[in-house]
Amino acid sequence: MSDIALKRFARDDIGALAPYYPGLSSEDFEEMASGERNGRFFRFFIVLCGREPVGTVSLYQHTGYIISAGPEIFPPFRRRGYAFEAMKLAYDFAKENGFRLAQAQIRTDNEASIRLHEKLGFLRSWEDVTNRHGHKVYIYSKIL
Repeated sequence: MSDIALKRFARDDIGALAPYYPGLSSEDFEEMASGERNGRFFRFFIVLCGREPVGTVSLYQHTGYIISAGPEIFPPFRRRGYAFEAMKLAYDFAKENGFRLAQAQIRTDNEASIRLHEKLGFLRSWEDVTNRHGHKVYIYSKIL
């Protein structure tokens, strides 16, 4: 695997990511750089392979010690293991910052995300639920 690293998103990174997020406004990018969303801990990272951006991953606090991560690997770079490596790094960062439990809501039809989370050591709860968007999801959890 190539050298994968996370770089915390900053305002001077907007030019590098804007082509991948054409619908985002400058205010959206400002919020991504702020470190907080809805009054909670939030970090947005660029996933780098060497010096090249290959995707992003964000961390979002749900409660005092529960966090989730959202990876997005850009289409030309998918299926190379970058999401797995990025998620490991993101959850290591979360653990270093006091978070103890990672959780994910994964649509029941999202086989790639299910495989990714299971490979990362997440366990699925015994029931599926309907999320606020009306989709059936599984709840996955992992102690950090």
